[in-house]
Order: sequence, then structure tokens, then C-alpha cells
Amino acid sequence: MRPALLVLLLVAVAWACLGGAARPLQAAEDWAEARKAFLAKAKNPDWKVRSTAFGDLAYFDDEKAVAAVLGVLASESQPNVLLAGIRALGTFRSAAARAAVADTVRKGKDPLRLYALFAVADQPGSEGKEVLLELLQAREAPVLAQAALALGRKQVRDALPSLLALLRHKDVRVRGAAARAVRYMGGSPGGAAGAAPGAPAAGRSLATPEGLGALVDALEAGEGRERADLLATLQHLTRQDLGWDIAAWRALAQGGPVDTLPRNPRHPAYFFGLPVFGRRLVLLADNNVRTEDAHPFTERARLQEVCKVPGARPVPWFELKTLQHLLRAHVKRTVADLPSGTPFELVIVSAKARGTFGKLTPANDGTKATAATALDEARVEAGNDVFTALDAALDITSRKDSVAWDTGPEEILYAIVALPWLAEQSDPAVVAAAIGLKARMRGVPLTLVGLGEHPYEMCQALAEATGGTYLNLSK
Repeated sequence: MRPALLVLLLVAVAWACLGGAARPLQAAEDWAEARKAFLAKAKNPDWKVRSTAFGDLAYFDDEKAVAAVLGVLASESQPNVLLAGIRALGTFRSAAARAAVADTVRKGKDPLRLYALFAVADQPGSEGKEVLLELLQAREAPVLAQAALALGRKQVRDALPSLLALLRHKDVRVRGAAARAVRYMGGSPGGAAGAAPGAPAAGRSLATPEGLGALVDALEAGEGRERADLLATLQHLTRQDLGWDIAAWRALAQGGPVDTLPRNPRHPAYFFGLPVFGRRLVLLADNNVRTEDAHPFTERARLQEVCKVPGARPVPWFELKTLQHLLRAHVKRTVADLPSGTPFELVIVSAKARGTFGKLTPANDGTKATAATALDEARVEAGNDVFTALDAALDITSRKDSVAWDTGPEEILYAIVALPWLAEQSDPAVVAAAIGLKARMRGVPLTLVGLGEHPYEMCQALAEATGGTYLNLSK
């Protein structure tokens, strides 16, 4: 070989070696800079800045980035920042990153385990189904419930036998989650009362005698809020509304003709016509200046429709002139119809959130009268502190998630009339994010009835996030 060619070859080899060494070195330097910028933003006192921090890791799709996100989430408490971190976990695509997230789902400690589970649940399609199927054997009720919901939303048919078995789980929230999961698997829109009644083909294919029979068995054994989820699932899969009538549903499940089914439905208490099955309840009623506006139901027939109570006498409609009249009449009627002994609290929402009892208190003639009097005597105020009211409702027995899961409300009912305003937290999107995440962590469905010019999008978001119901009575 000529000397000149030999020199050129050696130079080329040297450059290749230097380049090969420089690339990992440069990558390491880039990661160090990105991590430094990420941690600096994550420590910023402004939560809006902290929520943008995760964007600094967008180009680093590996287990180190996952660990960095989890490290920040471990010490974070602001719900919007937590949601941003959860979304970040769900966007990682590399095998190493996905494995790190899945490992946290399997073996992590709460709340990081649930955050990672939510991230997997929010990934598109059936991604992450393997780890979710594993979690159907989990002992922890919150993990089991969230895994069931995720599999239902992803419509993983392999999970159906396990979901039907979970309908008889000892934990009421797991039973409710399993019922909702079956409904989601059938393509249920969910979230809003009065949604399209026709189930798609996916739903009809689940309406087998075995599947419907398992739902009816669970309804018969039901004790609390899960009965609402079971009924909603039966209605969605069959396109029939037989009410709380176990015998009729069982006959339908066994192939009986709909037209000849005997019907004798039982009736629980109702909240603006929506059934209330929770065994522990918190009711919230707005009491701001907007409640003094005239209600929009100027046509008698429409007002009478809004005042109906299924299976019972209607709310007296002829003297209702304002939103306040309508709201108070319905809330008092719900309280009056609660089964004796049902633990409940009534929170009146205005410039402050004012509880009637300060704790869940058994329903009886005396406590029902006290709640009605508190509502009638409450003075209207300008402010509407929605966030504090909902937060207090979730924390009524404990601020700790695990305790609240076992002892807190099974259902929260809110008659809302105006946007959050003149309060420390008045952004509806922030309220929806914060309360939605907290209620989701605790398995508490929120039922929201909006009257007048209320925060529509916030109510819809809260219902969808928690598996609750939103009824729009603005017109």
C-alpha cells in the first residue's frame, strides 16, 4: 500500500473512532442539560411553570426519562402538574421506557403506582393490556378497580370473564368499576344523562344470557352505588330500560319477550330524576346570587317534566319561579327520600363551603329536617367556591386516599348554578383537573346537575373522569 493511502486510511479510522465516541458523549451531555432544565422547572413555585417541565424530556424516550418523571411526581401535590406528568408517562414509546412504566405499575408504591396505571390506561388502543390483565389478580382494591376500567375502555375482550367475576367482589367500588368496564367494552358513551340509547354492535354482542345473567345476579346482590352502574350497563347492552326490577331483567336475560315482561320496579331516592344508590352521600347545593335568576322553564309542560320523580309524587312545581326555588325543592326532596340510616352531609356552596353537620350523619326525621332548614335559611352570597366545596366533600372522612376509599362518600351529588368565581380557585379547567383526579383516585362518581349558566365543560369533564353523570338543565 502506498504511504499516502495508508495515511488517509489511518486518518479516516481515527475520525470514525472519534465520531463514535463523541456521539454517546454528546448524548450524555444533552441528557444532563435536559434533566437540569427539567428539575429547575419542576421546583418553580408557579405550578403552571412546573406543569410545562415535562416537555424538556420530550426527546429522551428511555428509562432515565421515566425515572425523572416519577421522581418529580413523588413529591408533587398540585393536580394539574400531576396530570401533566401522567400524560408524559403515557407518551413514551420506546421498549425500555414502556417497560419502566409497566414495572412501576406492577411493583411501585402508591400513589406512583396509580399514576403509572393511569398513564397506561390513557395510552391508545390496546397498548399496555398485558400488564393490565396481570393486575386483575391484584389484592389492592384501587388498583384492581382502575385496571378493570382501563381494560373496559380499551375493549380488551380477553378481560371479559374476569370483569364478570369482579361483579361479585367484596369491595363495592370494584363492583361498580367492573360494571362500568363491561359497559365501556360495549361502546358506551358514558358521562352524560340522556346519551344515545342505542348500543353499537360491540354492545349487542356482549348481551349474551351468561353476561346478562351475571349482571342481574350482581344487581340482586348489590348494596350500594354499584347498582346504578349495573343498571346503566344492562340498559346499554340491551337497549331496554326496565328500571330497578330484578325479576324483569332476569326474564329478559333468559330470553323472555320484552313486550310481555312483568314489570314492578323498585325506586330509590332521586336527584333531579337521577337514581341515588350510594350508601354514603354528600350533597352540594349552590347558593350564590345567580340562583335568584328566573328558571328557564317557562312552558308548564317542561317545568312539570323537570319536576317529575319516578314512581312517586312530583316536586310541587306551581310555585317555583327562580333557580333557587327549583334547586332547593329538588335537594330537599332527595334528602327527604333517603333511606333511614343513610349517612349523608349537605354542603351549601357560596363564598365558602358550609357543611350542615360537619360529618356524615345518619338520615332520620331530625337530620332531614335540619338539612332542609339549613338550606331554607342560607343567605345568598356573591361568591361560588366550587373547588373548596368538592374538595371538602371528598375529604369528609379523611384526607388520606386509602382511608377515604373505605369510609368516604360512595357518591357526590351537586346542583350547580354558576361558574366558580370570587374564590381562591376560579378556573373551571383547573377545578375539573384537580377534583377529577382526586375523585378518580378514590373511586367516587360525581353526579352533577347544571342549572342556568353553569360551567358545562367542567361538569362534563368531572362526570367523564369519575364515571358519574352530568345532567344539563340549562333549558
